[in-house]
Amino acid sequence: MPSYLQNQARIKQIPSFYTPSQVARYLAIIKFEPTISTDDVTSQFQTSAENLERVVHGHLLTFPWENTAMHYTHNHNMDISPDGLYRRFIDEGKGSYCFGQNTLLLGILRGLGYRAYSGAARVNANFQHPEKEPDYTFLTHMVVFVQPGSESRETLVVDVGFGAYGLVRPIPLSESQDSWVYGAFSTEAHRLTRTLPFNSSLDASGQKKWNLEIGSVSEDGVPQHDKPWKLMYSFTEEEFSLRDYEDANVVVSHNPRPNFFSENVLAVKYIRDEKSRKQGDMSRVTLLGKEVRRIGWAGSEVLCMLETELDRLDALKRYFGIDIPREDIANIQGRHLALPL
Repeated sequence: MPSYLQNQARIKQIPSFYTPSQVARYLAIIKFEPTISTDDVTSQFQTSAENLERVVHGHLLTFPWENTAMHYTHNHNMDISPDGLYRRFIDEGKGSYCFGQNTLLLGILRGLGYRAYSGAARVNANFQHPEKEPDYTFLTHMVVFVQPGSESRETLVVDVGFGAYGLVRPIPLSESQDSWVYGAFSTEAHRLTRTLPFNSSLDASGQKKWNLEIGSVSEDGVPQHDKPWKLMYSFTEEEFSLRDYEDANVVVSHNPRPNFFSENVLAVKYIRDEKSRKQGDMSRVTLLGKEVRRIGWAGSEVLCMLETELDRLDALKRYFGIDIPREDIANIQGRHLALPL
């Protein structure tokens, strides 16, 4: 099925906020093969759908999704500026949450020559409970629209910023049931649907929103459309700017009202699943509360329990590659989610 923006709109080529040498260094760090030199970035890189999937895959296997800066820095700020993100990811080997992850990716994709822009989404707080009505946040999530090649108007959605359960490869912007893609492992799938917003004031002729949903795949590789799927978030095709995300980032990271991010130290890392039945499958390692857990096609297992702040810092370093100095524990002390020393 064709996967077009409304009216088959074409995305224009926009300069990146990263230099060719910065893009080439990023590709080296995510172990993109074959090796791409600075000159190749501007003249030889093929902006194909296949290469897009390889970039997304390498990104997820390299960088953790995490919000530790929100809790272990003195200003509790999540820096999502392009320069700040490059330092945090490339120089420090750390990560960010959606605004940071997808802003970095947007800059890299534009630097490689992809035609891309970003949009915003409302997360369904009830997505783990498909039997319940959707409960949407404000625009707290970011997605990226990409048109591979130089002239094609077929559009893909990429998102390396949802953490656990998120997309791990591009998905066609289509509501056809044939346009589903595998999730992290072979028993998991994502699809897009289109509906009016829940409790919309508009009639059926009103603007529909896109929904990303997650469901299951049978052993013979068929998505189980007849079983409940979980609606993760909803978005439109409207373009949003870095300024929009900066303002949303402040609301998420400094909101005086408790939210999922302020209430938890969070980390997710994708790793290759060498024991899986299907080549290319990944597992997720997650840190939530006092538990580090690995989730894959065969189920989940607890890797360790966290009783102290030193336990948590050790787990962040060991499983996620996030190195936080011991003295930064002082920045989380006094917060209710702090663990004993």
